[in-house]
Amino acid sequence: PMQKREVRPDILSGRWELIGPGGGGRITAITTDPSNPQNVYITINVGGARRSQDSGQTWEIINRGFDYVNQGENAQRLADIAVHPARGNLLLAGGLNGTIYESSDSGEEWRVSYRHPAKQAVDFSKFAFDPSNPDVVYIGVGSIQRLILGVGARRSEDFWPRLREGPTIIRGRRADDGWKWEPVGSIAGETRAARGALFNVYSVAINSVSPDELFAMTERGLWRGVMEKDGTVRQFDPINEGLPTAEAMHGGKIIFDPHNRGTAYLSVLNLGIKQKEESLGGVFKSMDGGRTWQKLAGGLNQAHGNYFDLALDPKNPDTIYAAQFHNEITRARGNLHRSQDNGKTWTPLIDETQIASGWKQPDDVGPDFTNISPDGAIRWSVGGGILFQNENAAAPYRWRNILTKPAGGDRWSTAGSEAIALAKSI
Repeated sequence: PMQKREVRPDILSGRWELIGPGGGGRITAITTDPSNPQNVYITINVGGARRSQDSGQTWEIINRGFDYVNQGENAQRLADIAVHPARGNLLLAGGLNGTIYESSDSGEEWRVSYRHPAKQAVDFSKFAFDPSNPDVVYIGVGSIQRLILGVGARRSEDFWPRLREGPTIIRGRRADDGWKWEPVGSIAGETRAARGALFNVYSVAINSVSPDELFAMTERGLWRGVMEKDGTVRQFDPINEGLPTAEAMHGGKIIFDPHNRGTAYLSVLNLGIKQKEESLGGVFKSMDGGRTWQKLAGGLNQAHGNYFDLALDPKNPDTIYAAQFHNEITRARGNLHRSQDNGKTWTPLIDETQIASGWKQPDDVGPDFTNISPDGAIRWSVGGGILFQNENAAAPYRWRNILTKPAGGDRWSTAGSEAIALAKSI
């Protein structure tokens, strides 16, 4: 007869913590420490955060401290990671679950910094630091995961979560004991999601010339609000001049150029779901602080304007990058484009013949996100957790997959952060 085995009480009462590897997913953000370009961080939509301290040569999981007790495996569903512009040890991570985390030791430990009060599940978009005060940061509520990464959303066309209560724009202020969060405002209107009341906000930006002006790119176009003395925005007004109609703008990213006063860039995403008007998307530029816009051409793909991510070169004020990701509706091959003359002309940087590590670009694949490091490294992510970096300093670039490394033939070994791998046993 089988003997009854006693279960140790210290095991039952002990606290358990997920230590990795994360179990799959797509890269949702890439960022570099401005004070030390060797430190690179990424987030994965279901796998948490990764850190490299040698410019992408090796990687480590930095998921310790996420809220597994209340959220289970959802605690490591992340949308963005940001490094304080002046203090590289201070990190913020935005969750695809209504939670913001903060770290004061470069990601060694995390703690919950903010929980969104909405009763329904909400996702955070992207952080944006105030250019006049690095101790102030903004973030929007809107699911980039669904908008450009979610396979299920593409199949169901459920790109826009049903937001029914605010706030949808939140501000953080750094204090001695951590970040303090407060609502800024929400933009109400005719949302794309049934039973929704508030727009999904995919990016926010502060006008570097007028710090009281807050811009938000939403599921229905670009909006501008002026902050009151208490820091809130009572009313947002749509920005229309030079842009497609609000119906034709499904999301995008806005950034202000810190080197050129009043200059801003905007990516406009059009999924072509109803009118098949993908050409209405693209990259736009403003020279008057975001009030009027002009569409940029000069080498950008005008037929399929599914651009999302934009990045300014931190050391070259005339250089900007635009990532055109893949789109299953149009099956348009995307590319990473660079302009070295403030957006007048653009050059594609990705050639599949220059891709190392055995990767071949499918017809419907392009960069999701990109990051430009102060030391000249260019990184872009694509598909199932794949991250590339330029091997040589000058164009034409040769791109190397820096999350995996070849081990001969068809065999592969991880360099420390294979986002696709899922452990089955130990």
